[in-house]
This record gives sequence, C-alpha cells and structure tokens, in this order.
Amino acid sequence: MSVGFQNKTSLMCALIGLSIMQLCSDTKISNGAEPLPQAPAAAKPGTPTGIKTSPGNGQISLVWTAVSGATSYHLKRSTTSGGPYTTIASPSWQGYTNVGLKNGTIYYFVVSAVNASGESANSAQVSAKPSASAGPAVPAGFTATPGNGVVTLRWSPVTAATSYQLKRATTSGGPYTQIATPTWQGYTDVGRTNGVTYFYVVSAVVSATESANSAQVSAKPAAPTSTGVTSVTVNPGVASSITSGTLPFTATVQGTTTNKGVTWKATLGNITSSGYYTAPAKAGTDTVTATSIADPTKSDTASVKVTLPAAASVLISWNPSSSNVAGYNIYRGTVSGGPYTKLNSSLRFATTYTDATVQSGRKYYYVTTAVDSNGVESMGSNEAPAAIP
Repeated sequence: MSVGFQNKTSLMCALIGLSIMQLCSDTKISNGAEPLPQAPAAAKPGTPTGIKTSPGNGQISLVWTAVSGATSYHLKRSTTSGGPYTTIASPSWQGYTNVGLKNGTIYYFVVSAVNASGESANSAQVSAKPSASAGPAVPAGFTATPGNGVVTLRWSPVTAATSYQLKRATTSGGPYTQIATPTWQGYTDVGRTNGVTYFYVVSAVVSATESANSAQVSAKPAAPTSTGVTSVTVNPGVASSITSGTLPFTATVQGTTTNKGVTWKATLGNITSSGYYTAPAKAGTDTVTATSIADPTKSDTASVKVTLPAAASVLISWNPSSSNVAGYNIYRGTVSGGPYTKLNSSLRFATTYTDATVQSGRKYYYVTTAVDSNGVESMGSNEAPAAIP
C-alpha cells in the first residue's frame, strides 16, 4: 500500500518527537493547490478628534477634525453624561448646528466616523449649555469654490451676526490670517495663485463677540480649460430699422465646440432667442449682442440705427370752380357723410392740399368748398375717401 505525502509528513513529525510538534502542526502540506491570498478589507475610519462646541441661543454648533477615509459622521446627543446617546444627524462634513434646544439645559455629544467598512468608536464626549446670552453660533455650511485666480466662499447666515471674520492659510490647520470682514455670508478671494491650495475658516461676530472658527475648507484655483470657442460673429453687423420695425439676426460660433448656441440681448429693443429683433418705439441707436453659451466670455455686437417712419400724408386735389372765387376750404371727417372739420386756416388759392396730420390705420373723408369775394361759401363737393396704411 502506498503512503500519501500528507501521511508521510504526519508520520515523520510523530517520530521526531514532541519538541517540534508545534512546528509540525503549523505546517500544511498537501498535493492540492494553496488558496489565493485575499485582499485585506478596507479599514474602518479612525475615531474623530478635536470636537468643539459653541453654544448659542437655543442652539449648539459643533465642529471636529476631518477623519481620513470617512464618508459621513454620526452625531449623537444625550442629556445625561455618558449616555445613552441618540443619533441626531449624519452630516457629510465635519460640522453641524443643532437647533431647537432648550436654554439652560446641558447637552452631551459624541461623534463617530463612517465609511463602507463600518463605523468608528465614539469620540470623547463634549458638552455645552445653550443660553440666550451665549456667544454667537459657529458658521455652518461653509464651502469654497475655486476659479481662475479666485476662490468663492459661502456659508449659512448666523442669527444676529453683524459681520464675519474670514481667515486664510496655505497650510492645513493654520496659522490663519484674517483677510476680510464681510457683512454678509459670502466673499470672493481674488488675486490667488493658480495651483496653490488655500485653507479657510470663518467666524461670526455678534455684538462685538466673535464665535469659534468654523470647520476648515480648502480650494485650489486653476486656469480654465479651453472651451473650444474662438469667436462669435453677428450678421448683419450694422443694420437700420424704423421704430417698432423688425429685423432677423444670425450668429456664427467659430471653434471646435459642438455647442453653437448663443444668447441674444438688445439694449433698447427686444430680441427673441432665435435672433428676431423688434426695434424700440423711439428713434436712436440700439446694440444687439450675441454671447456664446459654451463660452460666455466670447460675444459679438451689431449696431442698429432706429429712425422714425416717414410721416403719412394725403394729397387732395380738385377741379377749379367755374365761377369767380376768392379761394377754397378743405374739410375732413372720420365718418362718411360728416361731420367735417376745416383743415386750412386761411383760404386756399391752389387746387391741391396736403394733409400731413393723418394717422396710420385710419380712414378719412374729404370735401372742398369754394368761397367768392363776398365771403359766400358754396356747398361741399363730392366726398373723397382716403385709407391710411
């Protein structure tokens, strides 16, 4: 009978003696393949540290140090030191303001970090007592948005804050230098160097009392990438229109971008999203602008000369009277058959008259009379209508 390698090994270990039994028992030898090593599971996040409280009127603001690898946090509260604690929030950043609390009551807090592998142990406990006379709350909701040489910062307003102290550092955790004292919950930090990471905190000031610093945020300004738009051209570049007239404009976006759309704007008149322009009701010079949607820094303009339309008029003419007359009167009505109103202020000697007081869209009716040297006026002529376009 043959003996397998596994059995031979066991026999050999037994013969050698007890002094190496441990070594033998730890040795696994078989004719089969060894299992492949398993990748270690991702570690749970570390326990949060640096938790700080800032009590206010009916609220407590908390901040803590960010934990590497954490995707969120569990903030827990109790009214008894040591717990039991109830989870009151799961913020995704290292701060939270707990509102609606009772002034004069001591609240106890712990915080844990969470990721896909699980939850850390609770932090050290902290406590705070809100009161109507407590210092300002710590600003929450602090964000930093990088741009080209700028960082735009926003945060949630703090009740009764008269100003804020914005501080900046080039090293995480400071030291910070105060750079601005805005009176509202935002600031744009200009003149920054692209590629450098800047770190910010902000505090609130209420009645000359400053709150603790907020949780730190950071941003790295960067130059914009190419939009693929080289230029925008408006056609026609120069145009003219009567008041309230209409004109079509087109815009061409040059470059590699696939977004060839533009937004239209007229300084005085109106223009549709498709470039159909309506001039203003007053004469003057208007400007039409087309701006690239893909790159709002690229645009072009066209100039529109707006003029009043030519005045409408009616030329009236008639055959001379066979009698010896001193002149003629011209009458106009807006209803056929009258009543009529005399247009001329003195007798008209010619057999024509131009009425330049008509309005577009109206219809008028005209008659003439002859007047002799004694001032006697004849009956009216036949009525002549005129429609004004």
